[in-house]
Amino acid sequence: MEARIVAYLARTNPAEDSTHQAPGPGAWVGSLKESEFAAAAAVLTDPSCAESGRHLRSTLLQHWAETRPQAASDWIRRMSAGEMRSEAMADVARGWARKDMDAALNWARSLPDEADRAPAMEHALYEWAEREPEKALAVALDLPAISERESVLRFAANQWASRNPEAAAEWAAEIPDSPLRERVLSEVLATWGDQDPWTAAARAVQTLRPGRAQNDAVVSIVQRWAQTDPRTAGAWVAAFPGGELAETAGAELVRLWSDQDSEKAATWLNSLPPGSTRDASVAAFVEKLIPWDPASAVIWAADIREPRSRTLQMERAVEEWLTVDATVAREWLAVQQGLPDSIRARLMVGNLPVDGTR
Repeated sequence: MEARIVAYLARTNPAEDSTHQAPGPGAWVGSLKESEFAAAAAVLTDPSCAESGRHLRSTLLQHWAETRPQAASDWIRRMSAGEMRSEAMADVARGWARKDMDAALNWARSLPDEADRAPAMEHALYEWAEREPEKALAVALDLPAISERESVLRFAANQWASRNPEAAAEWAAEIPDSPLRERVLSEVLATWGDQDPWTAAARAVQTLRPGRAQNDAVVSIVQRWAQTDPRTAGAWVAAFPGGELAETAGAELVRLWSDQDSEKAATWLNSLPPGSTRDASVAAFVEKLIPWDPASAVIWAADIREPRSRTLQMERAVEEWLTVDATVAREWLAVQQGLPDSIRARLMVGNLPVDGTR
């Protein structure tokens, strides 16, 4: 068995010059007899195969758990504690869950060692969440409040939201734990944004409290929205009252929109009324312009009303402009009044040509 596995891994190693393409790990494992599973697992869990055999080991253990779950479970429980054992527990849990979810969960719950129980429960629920997310959520919510529970909840909620976002959002809104509710609901609304960004964004504003979770949801929705319909996303941002959320959303929209069509992004910016949302959005536009058109970036930066942001963006734009066209940049510096004298003097002196001439 060891020779067969070593030969297979050599054929799958890109560094090896092999004229025969190896079958996929699923096909190779499928060629084994049930009586060979234990011997193959013994080879693949040897430290010499820890990395090179990781994918094949995972495939083998999941397949073994689908066909003979109790035998697979008994075998891995004899492994020494450590990362490989935890990975093996997760693999058996996923394979067993595909065959019999209730039995897999009962097995995971019965494991006496928390180091085994946590990954087994987590990955059994991951497997269930891909097929029946709402049922997986009900079980996951009753798990102890550990990091694995939240990752399962967020994954399952996203799976559900991709199929029925309104139902998933309604469920998430009823999670008793307030901080957890905000984080899971934020994920659900971001996923909803793929299907109906306007409704998802409005729901984020209505149901999430101002703060990190709300910002994350809205920014994620705007990011996806900007890829498909930046004009409508811009209309939503423009209609939103000023504040940190609108500033963050506007800036993110401009970053993405300017990559697609900087002229239309500029037109949208010019339609915004003066205020913090426009300042944040213009600052983001300046950052995108600086590498390829610093002269235009300077003009846009000068239009920012908030003094500190205006000075910072103008300084950055002028520094880049001096590396591209020092003569014109210095002529502009000599007459402009938008920068503090100390910064203007530093830029004039600090960016002189190496021969010291102007």
